[in-house]
Amino acid sequence: MTLSELQAERDKILKALSMPHSLTAGDKSVTRQTSVELRESLAVVDSEIARLQGSTGRTFVIQSDRGI
Repeated sequence: MTLSELQAERDKILKALSMPHSLTAGDKSVTRQTSVELRESLAVVDSEIARLQGSTGRTFVIQSDRGI
């Protein structure tokens, strides 16, 4: 997927998180993924966006012999 497609997918997931889990109207009902599933999907999309942008998490370790 391209970066713009991933960002669009991310927006869809965020919109789905703000919607109710299920809706019922008369004899019809719709159920969406749970919040946990949506957050897992969001994490996957976010990591893919970060990979495409070349963003890598960096950890800096500061060492000192001076007791700092």
